[in-house]
Amino acid sequence: MRRLSRFFVGVAAGLMTLAPATALAVPPVDLDSTFADYANVVDNVSDVEAAINTVPGKDLWVVVVDDFDGMTAQAWTMETYDKSGLEVYDGILVISVGTSEVFGYSDATSGLTEDLMSEALTQVVLDEFTAEEWDDGIIAYAENVASLMRGGTVSAGKAPNVVPLLIGILAVGGGIIGIAYIRKRKRQEGASVAQKDLAERASSELLAADDAVRAGAAELEFARAEFGFEATQEFQKTLEAAQANVSQAFQLRNLLGDDIPETPAQQQQMNTQILELSSSARAAMKAQEEGFTQLRQLASRVEEKISELETRRAEIIAALPLAKDKIAHLSHTFPAASLATLHTYPAQVETLLTSVGESLAQAHAEIAQQDRNGAVQYARLSESALQQAGQLMTRIDDAPQLLAQARERMQAGVASLSSDIEDARRLGGGDATIAARQREAEAIIARATTGTDVDLLTINDQLTEAEANLDLALTGVRQSDEVRRREQANLDRYRTLVQRDMENIDQDVTRYREAVSASTRTLVAHAQQAVYTAQNAPADQQLNHYMQAKELIDRARRALNDDLVDYQRYGGRYQRGYSSNSPASLGGEIAGAIIGGITRSIIYGGGSSSSWGSSGSRGSSGGRSSGRSTSFGGGRSGGSRSSGGRSSSRGGGSKGGFRKGF
Repeated sequence: MRRLSRFFVGVAAGLMTLAPATALAVPPVDLDSTFADYANVVDNVSDVEAAINTVPGKDLWVVVVDDFDGMTAQAWTMETYDKSGLEVYDGILVISVGTSEVFGYSDATSGLTEDLMSEALTQVVLDEFTAEEWDDGIIAYAENVASLMRGGTVSAGKAPNVVPLLIGILAVGGGIIGIAYIRKRKRQEGASVAQKDLAERASSELLAADDAVRAGAAELEFARAEFGFEATQEFQKTLEAAQANVSQAFQLRNLLGDDIPETPAQQQQMNTQILELSSSARAAMKAQEEGFTQLRQLASRVEEKISELETRRAEIIAALPLAKDKIAHLSHTFPAASLATLHTYPAQVETLLTSVGESLAQAHAEIAQQDRNGAVQYARLSESALQQAGQLMTRIDDAPQLLAQARERMQAGVASLSSDIEDARRLGGGDATIAARQREAEAIIARATTGTDVDLLTINDQLTEAEANLDLALTGVRQSDEVRRREQANLDRYRTLVQRDMENIDQDVTRYREAVSASTRTLVAHAQQAVYTAQNAPADQQLNHYMQAKELIDRARRALNDDLVDYQRYGGRYQRGYSSNSPASLGGEIAGAIIGGITRSIIYGGGSSSSWGSSGSRGSSGGRSSGRSTSFGGGRSGGSRSSGGRSSSRGGGSKGGFRKGF
């Protein structure tokens, strides 16, 4: 036996030697979905999520991490379970790709139990993990769980021959494991590098966009001095849109830097959006710069430009009589109310053409006075008016199709704008701009929904414009609201968790009061006071108070567990939920569990091992059952001790769980 012990110590030492000095890690998290990949190794998240969500009741939660952040697997899993506010019927499986282990936990006594979860973690699934086929392994595991919960069975795979594998371990030592680990880390590091590169590119692009916008604002001031306010109005609108994009990108960057962690998938999405917003702003500023260049070039060829504008004006004048006939023909098909605005288009076009003629005449006068920049301003005014006239003529041509679709578009526009109005009421907070845009939107909706004789083309244009204006006004507060909602959701989950734990420990103190010491009762009283303080604290301070209360509750829970263990061990009369193993018998069981766990882990890659002793459940108050514990790779389960069959881990509390290696 002593030689065998030395052999296992040697293998464990070999494994430790191969372990890297550092590893990417994530602390225990507050889960908001049934799947989270913090190691960034899953290729198709949607397929994996879909498989996990086939489990009845969506009770299975799966997390993938690089390692357990210096904690035991049990402690990390339990803290994540608690932080996430998982219920008694939920089960959580944590896959550590860097340390090649899996830890599972469930508090359920039926449905998704630990026994069922462990049974579903077959050798076939573990082999997929060993081969770094994370998608296939997780999907296979979820399918196994779903099948077992529906009364089906799974195939555990074929266990390898013990003797050849032991010979291989003795001959090769830790080399094979080391090679597999290196390959695995290369893949993880590649994904991590890609994520880091995306974040760096997003940050660099955002800074470049901010520089471009600032330079564009300065250039606009020069252009106004050179060409006048009217000639540069279009550039002002372009600048404002680019500034809005940069502002939104900075808000996303702030979200990435706050104390609420995002999953790798969320980080990728947010960094990609920052890249898109920043690129759009830079493109707009580049287009503005080109526009200024064209404006300056126009001064050198202003006579040619004036000639082009005169030709376009003449073409529209020639097409105007046909446009009037088209409108008259539409009156045979559509109600008069729907054509009201359309009937005004020819007169608007004639007014615009008159204005173009006057501006072109003034441009000629400026050239005669040797003021080419002055002529450019009039040429641009003429061009803008011609563009408006051309748009009106195009709308006359497109009127039959636009009118046929107008009522359906109006209904969709009303629904979309109504949603924005609700956001304005909820988020406006007295902002004058939002309030003004909200009133405008409400007035337009009132016109659209009152009576049947409405000018559909006009009302649709007004709905579109009102929605764009209200969206722009709401941009900043919507980002802030998203942060507030995330914080509130986090607070709600933590409040529920703390209140549940407080109720449970209070019930346990009452139930086991014969064994509970004065010091433990004092801790419980302090925890109760902390919960009361948290409930009555200002909203922005409640989360910190609940976190403090949770620490006190956890301390009280550990003290209570120790009281019960000592009470049973030293001859107390209350022995509910405990067996009466002798110290000698207990030592033999511990030794057998440790050696058996090591052997199974090396031979089978972490087979399931039933925990020794009785289950040790804490009465009927909904407390955790001790579960199943299996160690691998020469390790053992977190410094656990026994008190008549109850497994109580100092590192992770008195909760159980099962662990397997791959």
